[in-house]
Amino acid sequence: MEEKKLIKYFSNLNTLIHNVLNFHWNVTGGLFLTLHQLYNEQYNFIFESIDQLAEILKMKGIYPPTCIKEIYELADIKTMESKDYSARETIEYEIEQFEQMNKLAYELGEIANKEDQLSLVDFFTNQTNFFNKQLYFLRQLLK
Repeated sequence: MEEKKLIKYFSNLNTLIHNVLNFHWNVTGGLFLTLHQLYNEQYNFIFESIDQLAEILKMKGIYPPTCIKEIYELADIKTMESKDYSARETIEYEIEQFEQMNKLAYELGEIANKEDQLSLVDFFTNQTNFFNKQLYFLRQLLK
């Protein structure tokens, strides 16, 4: 698999975790406690995903980027301003970002499958399962 695509996904995950933390700390309103807990679960999964992907990259002889500036430059997902966000805003932003990540994870999983890279197939299958489940939860909250 192309190194550039893996680094892009890794950078997106690192940017996403900062956005989820931002929403975890700064969501406001009646759904605060519900979303605070949901975002904590998301943060934990994304943190584990970053660590897993870093280990996969290292096994391939690729150094995962660690400089925040470099990560943000490589990522398609942009960091969110630190401020108060309504529950609806955080949900809508997450849906947008999770859809983007889900699409990319699916594409990378397909490539990994064609190349018989089983560790990446497993990794990206877990990613799409996570994002699909979270997208379902978030959409239900908007109904």
